[in-house]
Parts: sequence; structure tokens; C-alpha cells
Amino acid sequence: MKKIGLLLLAAVAATGFVSCNTTKVDQPSNMSFVTVHTSWLGDYYFETDTEKRVYPGDKSRVQGYEPKEGQRALITFNVLDTPMPGYDYNVAVYGIGNIPSSVARVVTDEAELETLKDDAAEFRGGRLLGHWATMIVRYEASDLSKHKFSLIVNQAEPSQTNEGYLDVELRHDNGGDTPGMLYDTYVSFDMQEIEELLAGQKGITLRFNNGAAPDYAKLDRLTEETQQTL
Repeated sequence: MKKIGLLLLAAVAATGFVSCNTTKVDQPSNMSFVTVHTSWLGDYYFETDTEKRVYPGDKSRVQGYEPKEGQRALITFNVLDTPMPGYDYNVAVYGIGNIPSSVARVVTDEAELETLKDDAAEFRGGRLLGHWATMIVRYEASDLSKHKFSLIVNQAEPSQTNEGYLDVELRHDNGGDTPGMLYDTYVSFDMQEIEELLAGQKGITLRFNNGAAPDYAKLDRLTEETQQTL
């Protein structure tokens, strides 16, 4: 879990939180990237990227939220004094911002590779923690719903850019959208299917299309939450 920074506050506004009261009287002091899990009778809880279980004991500020099993999200919260049995944290939730996600995969076939769009999207920051890679990407859009992102290991055209890092590619399909406003949004990728390739690596080297040419960035593999805000 991490303290809220200025960049986070800007990102929260961009991702469309259900609710977030930022007055001095009543405001959250913590945030975390999580996976949403549903339980019986329509209840739900969160799992952090370090596998901590978080129970939303106070949902009064996010009453309109509709949980979906496996949904990635960014939550803001305060920890409650009363513990909840079976959970690492019992919290009052102030905001839940859903994050689009997909499964990272290996592409071995040249024909399949050619079907993957490579529209412009600039990598702005990210982290690799647990089995999730979460990134901020910048791109132009008129209709955000048309844009899809994928993360692949390109074994049809294999490379090794940095020793000790797995080469991966961020692919962006703008869905035929016309240029519009510039957005910074979160995307998240489940890395479990490429875990065998990641084993023993320091992290990943990310290849992306910055709009002018291919560009590269390194993400070191983390073992715990840090104070660095994406």
C-alpha cells in the first residue's frame, strides 16, 4: 500500500472513480492496485499485488460500485481500527477506479504477429509486482472504449535488448478511432502465462510505439510495495 501523491490524484481524476471525497475533513490517505473478487450474497473484497486480502468494511462512499470477478482496480481508502477475521486489512473505501486488463502471452507465429495492431501509445511509467504489470500509457482518443492493449513476448521475431530482462511488446489497437484528446490511463497485464520466461529475470524491457518510432523502457521486478507513485 502506498501514500497518495500528486500524480496519483491526477490519475484518479482521469480514471473515473466512483467516488472520492478529497475535503480536508474526510479524505483517504492510502491507495493500492488490487484485483476485485466477488463472494456469495453479492459481497466483494480486494487482493493486492502482494496477495494481501482487503475487506471493504465501509462501502458507504462507493454504493454505486458493481463488482466483477477478476476486475483490476485502483482503490483509495483508510484502514479501520476494527479488524476483520480472515483479512489482512479492514478499510473504508473512498474510491474505486476500474483498470482495463488482459493476459500477457507468447506469440510464435508470424501471421498472428501481423494481425496485432501497433498504434501509437507512449509508456509513461509502471511497475511489475507479483504477477501483474501495471502501466500508465498516453494516447490520443475520441472514444476510449475503442482502444485495446495487449502485452506479448514476440518469439516470431525474438530479441534480447538488455541482459537479464525479458523483452516484451506493448501493442495498442485504437479500433479505428479518430485523433482527439490526449489521455493518460492505466492498463494492467496478468503475467502468469509468461511466468516461466520471467523466472530468474530482473524484470522486463518494454518495447512500445511512441508515435514516431519504436521506443524502450525497463521495468524492474519488485517484491513489495514502495513509496514510488506511478
